[in-house]
Amino acid sequence: MPEVTLRSIGAVAALGIVQIGIAAILFSIAIKRVTAVQANLIAVIEPVFNPIWVFIVLGEKPGIKTIAGGTLVIAAVTFSSVSGIFRTRQRIE
Repeated sequence: MPEVTLRSIGAVAALGIVQIGIAAILFSIAIKRVTAVQANLIAVIEPVFNPIWVFIVLGEKPGIKTIAGGTLVIAAVTFSSVSGIFRTRQRIE
């Protein structure tokens, strides 16, 4: 069982404020500027990057299914964003 110390409580509090709090604030500001589909896909990207962080920090290699799924999500977000730019340009012209 992990030991609960002031340092560990402070670390959890800091992560909660920075990782969740600031991210939620920035996402709520940004969500006004994108479509619902784009906002949903952007929200999905965060867990996609978790295996990358684990690989960088711990050296645990992600499996082929993990890489394929992450690639699919990133491709969908990219396609959605690029197609949104083209649709906006067509409306302006």
